[in-house]
Amino acid sequence: MAAPNPNDEIRRLMLRYVYDRNAVATSKRGKRGSGVKISDVKKELKERHGLTQQRMMSNLTYLLDRGWMKEDEVKKEFKPGSGATTVESVTAR
Repeated sequence: MAAPNPNDEIRRLMLRYVYDRNAVATSKRGKRGSGVKISDVKKELKERHGLTQQRMMSNLTYLLDRGWMKEDEVKKEFKPGSGATTVESVTAR
């Protein structure tokens, strides 16, 4: 019998995090939204479960490639005084 893949637990934690967030979401984006910045996912899972950046990114890539999670790019433009600056962030849901 093959040993369980240790990445399965990390993927389960990541999916549970997004599922739980979606279950109580009041909007698509924002502080109480179903979408969440990938940097916030990494930060919270590191705090809660001690996961390393490398392990989270490799498993996030796996989940995105398999269609278990979806990645959305959000572009915001700010126009301070003399010019415009575009800031991009990536969210997972």
